[in-house]
Amino acid sequence: LEQPHERARIYREMRLNGDSKKEIDTAAQIEGKNRSYILNLSYLNPKGPVAESLTRFESATDKDSSVKVEKIADWIGQARRQNEKLTDPQEMEMFKFLNDTNLSKRISSKSDFLQKITSITGDMFFDYSDPLNLAKFKYKTEGENVYEGEVEVIKEEISSRQKNIDEIKQRFLNPSSKNYISPEAKDYQIAKNIADNKISQYNTEIQELQKELQLLYQDKGKYVNAGSNQVGLFGTRKKRRKVTGVLNSPAPDPTPVQPSPVKNKPTRAKNLATAMQEKIENPIISIPGDLGRFLGQVEVKPVHSVVTTLDAEQGSGKTRLFFQILNALAGMGKRCLFYSLEEHPASKLFKDKVEQYISPANMQNIGIIDEVTDWNAERETIREYDCIFFDSFQKLPADVDLDRDIRKAFNGKWFFIIYQQTGTKGMRGGSKAAFDGDQILKVFKDQEDYRNNYVYANKNRYNDGQDLKLNIFTGMLVGDPGRELGVDQPTIRRFPMPASGSGSLIATPIL
Repeated sequence: LEQPHERARIYREMRLNGDSKKEIDTAAQIEGKNRSYILNLSYLNPKGPVAESLTRFESATDKDSSVKVEKIADWIGQARRQNEKLTDPQEMEMFKFLNDTNLSKRISSKSDFLQKITSITGDMFFDYSDPLNLAKFKYKTEGENVYEGEVEVIKEEISSRQKNIDEIKQRFLNPSSKNYISPEAKDYQIAKNIADNKISQYNTEIQELQKELQLLYQDKGKYVNAGSNQVGLFGTRKKRRKVTGVLNSPAPDPTPVQPSPVKNKPTRAKNLATAMQEKIENPIISIPGDLGRFLGQVEVKPVHSVVTTLDAEQGSGKTRLFFQILNALAGMGKRCLFYSLEEHPASKLFKDKVEQYISPANMQNIGIIDEVTDWNAERETIREYDCIFFDSFQKLPADVDLDRDIRKAFNGKWFFIIYQQTGTKGMRGGSKAAFDGDQILKVFKDQEDYRNNYVYANKNRYNDGQDLKLNIFTGMLVGDPGRELGVDQPTIRRFPMPASGSGSLIATPIL
């Protein structure tokens, strides 16, 4: 029998001969479950150290060493398959890095490694003729990245307010200022009073931000070691006692009790102007990177919950997209619950996705359930988590209603729900879901190359109407003008910053 590296030679030669990716993918179907591994090997330098190591260990009795070499070859091959600009010298650099236990000790999965390579080569100033400098690159966990991002956000808020204070003062102190207000001006005192009040407001906000920054510094460990006490991805959980009898409509989460109106006196509605003056700061969830830009700044609703639905054709990458979102939220310290009702958690398909998309450090923040027979029991379990994923809605009990039993039955949760598509490409379970969800996502499926599949929003209340598309394979926005120009898109700032990793909106106008 031919060895994998020998099979890989076939597809390398096809590629060099100019065969299309579609032709190569079609030919590689014969490889079965080894298809992806062999295609990854085909991108390696056939005379490089990785290929030589594979040949040397293919008949070795030391299985541990053989498995390690195969894993390294697979990781590097996939890196070059995803980014064909990577060179042979860079392949050697990756090989040396992964073989150095001390240098690569914080790389625990293929997704970690691929993310590391992407973060380096994604820099607009990166030159492929230069080395990757993997040894000098400071790898950070997702929790550390979130922590540093939140620190930067608060520092920018403080700096912005101080800048506004300085600009206001210049209007009264500097005659050369464009908007200088002279003491001789008719309305000088009125303008001065407004300015003093604004400066006082900014100073108060700066003090609050500085307090939040200090708390954030104290809570750094919660970000770095997020979720160490949570239920593991493959951890055991107590078996629920089966509840018999009629399934009742679930009661909503506890909400503040409103006072009863006085008898014989009509209940009065709250004046809109008064309501708008009240300081309401709902926490938000802001996922870092392109995934967060696509989903938007999602609020943690004080009453009811946010629902994100996704429907697409079979094999379009729905579950893989949810795994990426799941990993990002768990990395932020969110308690996540995944209902894997289409693929059993013990299956190889499920475990392969876990290895590819879920960082080991985040597994402690993820609970897993494989079957739902009693919705009443599930309600109690869901209350313990922040973000809940269902794959898919059709596997839930028939009398579960999206709006009544999920969106309105819980407060402050974020639900992600996959709908299987019908033969006519409609949402199985009815179009009503498109009205009940806050984010209605769909997938464009490229019939020739799955790597071109992207998700887009048919409705999204949290991204300001932006027409964004996210490539499922790369996890990056498609045709992102901000990235092409080397600039970041404006984001909504957050204040204050709770220790859980979320924030809240601030809507204070700048004078």
